[in-house]
Amino acid sequence: MTMAICQPAPIVACSQHSPHRPSRPSAMPKPDLPAASGTPDRQPAGIHLLLVEDDPISAAFLADALSPLVDSVTHASNGRQALAAVADQNFDAWLIDLNLPDASGIELLAGLRECAERARTDAGSAGQSIRPPALALTADPTDATRSRALAAGFRAVVGKPIGAAALRAWVHDSLADRERPAATAPAPDWDDRQALAAAGGSSDIVARLRALFLHDLPRHRSEIADALASNDHDRLRAELHRIKSACGFVGATRILAAARRLADHPSDRDAQAGFDSACLALLNGDDYRLDRSERVRG
Repeated sequence: MTMAICQPAPIVACSQHSPHRPSRPSAMPKPDLPAASGTPDRQPAGIHLLLVEDDPISAAFLADALSPLVDSVTHASNGRQALAAVADQNFDAWLIDLNLPDASGIELLAGLRECAERARTDAGSAGQSIRPPALALTADPTDATRSRALAAGFRAVVGKPIGAAALRAWVHDSLADRERPAATAPAPDWDDRQALAAAGGSSDIVARLRALFLHDLPRHRSEIADALASNDHDRLRAELHRIKSACGFVGATRILAAARRLADHPSDRDAQAGFDSACLALLNGDDYRLDRSERVRG
């Protein structure tokens, strides 16, 4: 893996080209780190990540942790450098600190998307625009912070410090579509029949419960991750019990299965990654409504 470091550049206006560009990346030796359990040693060739982090120690750790999965990490220490990098290069994912010296990560995400789309248009690229998945990094992972970041378009919000295994699992899951065969269908996230049965046949109740479930899911996910990190088995057991109960009411079958597996094997890295992947699948989805044909038949 190589790591490129963006040199200081003036703020890039997305409505025009800037004559200033980051200098050519400087290659760094690939650290000898093990891959996370349950993930492949390498992603498909050509995976390039943008890391926007002002703290050099955090940046070095994050880049090293990602080295088994990606081909290169471009490090920007502020929003200006990040905008300049996106104007010059396509990335497969963005990892962004929410508290940067010259911008908030939430504001920066909107700017990066605008710059990426502008660069794509200027290059004459055809087809549908594809937005790289974005992960928010924060030392203040409160419910309010998570809600704002998720609403702004981040796929996930993680507190710092984040473990290497958890970080690699997120990147692996976010980029899994690159190598998933088109004919392979993912496991169903929702069981409409189960949810309707629990709600007495009321689709309105199901919709409201699912909206509430998704609203609370980032908090439950964070609590479970914290319990795992601190080896707090009582807290983990209590949180998993809560989320399993909620899954039964809304028909969240994939998370329910993953939560049961994690409850049975809390130290299993595959079980931990599987639960987080199930949560991300729902948080990244855009439709929790009942399938109308199934609703009529049910």
